[in-house]
Amino acid sequence: MKNRLWFILGFATVVGFEILIGKYVHDAFIRPYVGDVLVVVAVYLLARAIRPQGHRWLTLWVFLFAAVVECLQGLGWGNLPVVRDSRLLRVLLGSTFDWRDILCYAVGCGGIALAEWIVRKKRG
Repeated sequence: MKNRLWFILGFATVVGFEILIGKYVHDAFIRPYVGDVLVVVAVYLLARAIRPQGHRWLTLWVFLFAAVVECLQGLGWGNLPVVRDSRLLRVLLGSTFDWRDILCYAVGCGGIALAEWIVRKKRG
């Protein structure tokens, strides 16, 4: 339960940063790139809150999930009435495909994998 709480707090913190970035940062770097890196961190932390012991391939699954969502944007799912008519879904799911977003997801997942590797090394 203790680990689960840390992952929930981490998730809430990252989501809080994402909200602040979305609301107050209107630049050409932090909002589009750092925001996308943090998205996969938030998804990862949420998955770890659900399953604190993790999974060997969780980081890869998070990356694939983010990449699939990005590809669905390229297929125009943002034009579906259920998405188009919901501001929340448009913000959460996005609406335009960009290869740079997938690169940001890879960077975020690489950072997660590195952090996991360091934690495992310290634990022995």
